[in-house]
Amino acid sequence: MENTDFFVRGFISVVRIVIPILSVITVFSASVNLLSKRRVRYKGVLLCENKEFEITNSENLIGSDKKCDIVLNGADDYHAVISFRKGGYTVRPLNGSDVFINGRKVVKETAISSYDNLKIGDFQYNIKLKPINKDRKLPKSKDVIIPLASLSLLQIFIALSLMFANKDNAVITAAGFFGLVFSEWIYMAVRKKSVNLEIEILVLFLVTLGLFVCARVSPFSMIKEEILFFIGCVFAVIFEKILKNLKLAVNLQIPAMAIGVGLFVVNIVLGTVYNGSQNWVEIASYQFQPSEFVKVILVFIGATTLERAVEKKGLIMFTLFSFFSVAVLIYIRDFGTALVYFSVFLVVMFLRLCNIKFIIATLLAALAGTIGAIKFIPYVSGRFASFTHAWENAATSGYQQTRTMVAIGSGGLFGVGAGNGYLKNIAAYDTDIVFGFISEELGLIVAVSAALCFVVFVLYAAKCLTASTSIFYGIGACAVSVIFIVQASLNIFGSIDMLPFTGVTLPFISNGGSSLLGCTVMMAFYKAAGFRRIIKITDNGEEVEI
Repeated sequence: MENTDFFVRGFISVVRIVIPILSVITVFSASVNLLSKRRVRYKGVLLCENKEFEITNSENLIGSDKKCDIVLNGADDYHAVISFRKGGYTVRPLNGSDVFINGRKVVKETAISSYDNLKIGDFQYNIKLKPINKDRKLPKSKDVIIPLASLSLLQIFIALSLMFANKDNAVITAAGFFGLVFSEWIYMAVRKKSVNLEIEILVLFLVTLGLFVCARVSPFSMIKEEILFFIGCVFAVIFEKILKNLKLAVNLQIPAMAIGVGLFVVNIVLGTVYNGSQNWVEIASYQFQPSEFVKVILVFIGATTLERAVEKKGLIMFTLFSFFSVAVLIYIRDFGTALVYFSVFLVVMFLRLCNIKFIIATLLAALAGTIGAIKFIPYVSGRFASFTHAWENAATSGYQQTRTMVAIGSGGLFGVGAGNGYLKNIAAYDTDIVFGFISEELGLIVAVSAALCFVVFVLYAAKCLTASTSIFYGIGACAVSVIFIVQASLNIFGSIDMLPFTGVTLPFISNGGSSLLGCTVMMAFYKAAGFRRIIKITDNGEEVEI
């Protein structure tokens, strides 16, 4: 018996060190692979009156407005847009302008190639396209072997640590984690030709931590969360296919908006109040948060309505839906999620309009609304009153934050081990203050590695703005990144009293099926942004797929 106890203590000590090391290897190797990949890009040149105009963006506006990429003299603000699609360039007239290719009038979006003659109004252009960045690095399935192997080892060690911590539920814990390991290897084998599989690696790392949290609640909670994750993956693959068909995606924007409005109506009519917010709906004994699913719709509408460059109708649709969504969230007193939605609206509009005055005016309006909420809504004013005063209110409004900070300190770099933490006794340890729970039991290294995943998503989205085949994909990736980084910041910094405590979830990690489903489906925007068919344009103007 003594030898067994000695072995167990020794194993747990080793696991406390191995888990953080494997976490760093997984996140670092996947992130480096993801952010270092490059594709062949094409530089287009428009030759007009001995002047050269480069077209290197995914969308290039031509018109008299000073914000256009190529500025002309004319009455209309915008004349045409040249877009990069599926390896080649296309041109589309705007505002009824006359656009001709080789003397033929362009009515709708039309492909252009080298040596074509493009006429926009009174301006004649000769087109020349040539590849740049020839030393490309194409995605390879073997790139993910190291991060995938380290992730699987991490999952095995986490499973073993949980099994030792709760021997009564060892079988179901083992089934959950080893089933995840088996499933992810099957997925990678099936999807080996998909680009940027490192995205799935980072998501699986976060989900693994989420399953660890759920297993500490109950093994059955872990299994439920894992099943919902698998369902989310299926929907994400289907949604990715839809996003890659740009015409289909644009045609679905109105039905998507109707579904979003319907979900919020259901929330208002059937929603129940929990922790001061009416953000939960129960149907047939199943509880869910409609706002988590509407996030997907918000990003989808924001991208599709703005894909057709500078069309006012798209801007109005997205603006109305965004303001409707924020208004509903304020009405049901889900202020944290309202802030996330507003952040998405702000970033998407900035990316499309690049109008600083509009952004400043919107921020001032939001600031006025926030001040009003703090002054007239007791629930909000109570949260802000304890901000930066958690220790002074350690027994009341700052109770959770102070315990979280103590837990992070006691966990140190390597954690106290599964089952040995104190924070499990504090309310919302698996949702609102989950960062502190991970830090205490698995260590600060693991918790910070999880936080860095969201930073990597932001950096990847920034690359998508210039590397995607359409601004649609770039905006979609950026909008999803805004949701993740804002939620992660509010959750992490709110739990340690560096931001007001809003109670929003930590994506993929906090216990909650609605949040996990919504976040998993949103990964389709990242995958679609990496979708490109490489076309080489030869010297004689022929297009060859490579």
